[in-house]
Amino acid sequence: AAEYVNQGTPYRAIWFDPDGDGSGTFYDEDGTSVQKAFLLKPLEFRRISSTVNRNRLHPVHGYRRPHNGVDYAANTGTPVMATGDGVVIHAGWKGELGNCVEIRHANGWVTRYGHLSRFGSGIRSGTRVRQSQTIGYVGMTGTATGPHLHYEMRARDGSVKNPLHIDLPPGEPVPPGSWARWALETRGRLDLLGTLPGPPIVMAEEQPDDQESAGDCPGPAIR
Repeated sequence: AAEYVNQGTPYRAIWFDPDGDGSGTFYDEDGTSVQKAFLLKPLEFRRISSTVNRNRLHPVHGYRRPHNGVDYAANTGTPVMATGDGVVIHAGWKGELGNCVEIRHANGWVTRYGHLSRFGSGIRSGTRVRQSQTIGYVGMTGTATGPHLHYEMRARDGSVKNPLHIDLPPGEPVPPGSWARWALETRGRLDLLGTLPGPPIVMAEEQPDDQESAGDCPGPAIR
């Protein structure tokens, strides 16, 4: 368990593993996940070469048509991560997207990863994947002018969402069937947190020796 105090407001996070398989995460005291359902980005990239655009001029075909994802330019072979937990519903060739992985998530969302040079180990239709798991590697299969990842997000109703602008939803809460064990483990961990001696540790930026402090500006308290 952890406690973070920011400007007098405490925030708590308690580790819990609903499935008992080591894949748990942190929740607040109400059982809401404090981890986002999706990562902000699926890879380490050099630059964004294209974004969601309803009237994009296609660089290969030369005419305008919707572009439903974000293109992340990166070196061939750069690992691509699943941005959220889910089940692979497609891992194979998909027209102009070339080698493509599609993942359906528990909240009904679908993410798509295109132009892969190859797939990650064991990635096939029906495979369950975890957030941050490598599902493939950057390439330029299909219709592409250079190595990059085409990444899409679609909501439960099938509508296209811009990954750069979306307010990412939280992860799944504690499952109803695990509430009794959650309550028991949480009580013990919060009790343990409360036994830590002394005041919370105060983190503050160090001031250079030749620079006077503008006043007491302590950072957030953590314990």
